[in-house]
Amino acid sequence: MIIANGHIRPIIKSGGGLDENGDPVKADERLGCPIPCQWQKSGWDNLARVDETHYIQKSFIILIDKKDRFDSEELCLYSKGKDMGRYSILSMEDLDAVCQTKITI
Repeated sequence: MIIANGHIRPIIKSGGGLDENGDPVKADERLGCPIPCQWQKSGWDNLARVDETHYIQKSFIILIDKKDRFDSEELCLYSKGKDMGRYSILSMEDLDAVCQTKITI
């Protein structure tokens, strides 16, 4: 059992692909059900740059109960009802000893 300090919502994509002319078609996206989670900041860089544009680079480690595992490439993180952003999932690891799943974003 986790001590939740926020929740995540997986981003579920459907459709997409190519149309009859071979042009790409954007996939439809919707948010999945909220999943309670325990998150902690693992990295924060205020000096990140891409092509002379500054941005804040963030990374988090998220724990969810193993029974709540989902299959998605992206998720939205929320804390105290506030949207903390949309993130790509870097890795998901089952922690069998504590029946949890560790997600790195």
